[in-house]
Amino acid sequence: IAAHRGTAVVFADGDPGFFGVVRTLRAPEFGLEVEVVPAVSSVAAAFARAGMPWDDAQVVVAHRRTLRRAVNVCRAHTKVAVLTSPGAGPAELGLLLEGVHRTFVICEELGTEREQVTVVTSDKAADHSWRDPNVVIVIGGPAGRGGAADGGDWIAGRDPGAGPRGWVQPDESYGSYGDGPGGRLGEGETELLRAAQLARLGPRVGDLVWDIGCGSGAFAAEAARAGAAVIAVDRDPQACARTDAVARRSGVQLQVVQGTAPHVLENLPEPDVVRVGGGGAPVVSAVADRRPQRIVTHAATRDAAELIGRDLTEHGYRVECALLQSVELDTRAWTETERSVAFLLSGLLPDRAP
Repeated sequence: IAAHRGTAVVFADGDPGFFGVVRTLRAPEFGLEVEVVPAVSSVAAAFARAGMPWDDAQVVVAHRRTLRRAVNVCRAHTKVAVLTSPGAGPAELGLLLEGVHRTFVICEELGTEREQVTVVTSDKAADHSWRDPNVVIVIGGPAGRGGAADGGDWIAGRDPGAGPRGWVQPDESYGSYGDGPGGRLGEGETELLRAAQLARLGPRVGDLVWDIGCGSGAFAAEAARAGAAVIAVDRDPQACARTDAVARRSGVQLQVVQGTAPHVLENLPEPDVVRVGGGGAPVVSAVADRRPQRIVTHAATRDAAELIGRDLTEHGYRVECALLQSVELDTRAWTETERSVAFLLSGLLPDRAP
């Protein structure tokens, strides 16, 4: 078009300015003057056919390269519109959402005489051949906090400021679910250690986080608050129940899997980042075999930290270790009330960074 003299017309499906061709046409190297004449976008049309609002929805594009990340958004959020493509359609979405119940509103060939809207559960989507182009509205789970559906009505999609301030919440927020004396959290779940682990992992929208040895569910809920999909794993049924309760109370989506690591990890989908809260060196080694981008864990002794660090290095990870010590003071008398010491280890896989 840039080499053409005179006016040219480009026809685009969907909306040319919404994941469409406008961005390419406006690239500075082409020097084109662009006039956009929009029609109703396929996303707007899909929600209109479903009779649903969509100011609280996430919108993602799924093709072969981005399908896994699109699925992770569907795991983490209660309402997602997926613009599909051949090989990354409703059937593939349903297969990759195994273990997570969602409802699919599948809108085929919108705006044509063959337009059709079908509602199925995600586990049934793979049993049918769907016509392209289509848009899938993925719905499921209890409504989260702070979105447009909760009366926010000021920002589309997920409100990044929803919920309480801070990356992590005080231990007392999870005290009734804790394992320690008086309902306190376990030694690997203290507030400052969670904050350091969260900062090293940096979970974000489109990621899948494994939290192995989830305990009270505090870290899993906080990773989910960052917008990531989370699978929380623990061998203790009570820990799984607590994690599920914390997720509901926090208004976040996560999947809880009961089982003993490392064996239970074999059938889980590929993670982007992993926190190992329990299981020690054997579990860390099994996780490293799956090649996530980042791994964080902690150890109580220097010998244990060295063992884990050497194993991560042998797996090709760049390892960092810090000794974290926190002392809680009673500010009424400025006396020590609690002391916590742990070795924080993190591994970064260079060929998958950042």
